[in-house]
Amino acid sequence: MKYRTLSSEVHSSLSSSSTVFTFISEQMKANYAKYPTMVYFDTTSHQVRGLSDERDIFYRLGLFYVLDSNLRMLIVGASVLEKITKQEYYECFSHFFKLQSSKTRTFVTSNEKVVMDGV
Repeated sequence: MKYRTLSSEVHSSLSSSSTVFTFISEQMKANYAKYPTMVYFDTTSHQVRGLSDERDIFYRLGLFYVLDSNLRMLIVGASVLEKITKQEYYECFSHFFKLQSSKTRTFVTSNEKVVMDGV
């Protein structure tokens, strides 16, 4: 799926279960291409609240990032997750690497069991 915005082209992937949404921009793709050796992933410690007619929905925001040669963080992808299960994290990581069209040598994330199981 591709969406056109004013500033750049955004590539996105929505899971079939509609609980994981992963996206990257052209600049994020360029950052990843320049610094592909080590990718970091972290999620917000607080859930982002969404409103629905039927119920409150809480989302977790995940960011993929790399460090440049000056150790500055460059965002290379983002995901919105509704559920916090190993399947959701697996889909999140799979979508990210599919959108980036390559895998990294090293992937650094939290030591939460559910995240590690998703890897």
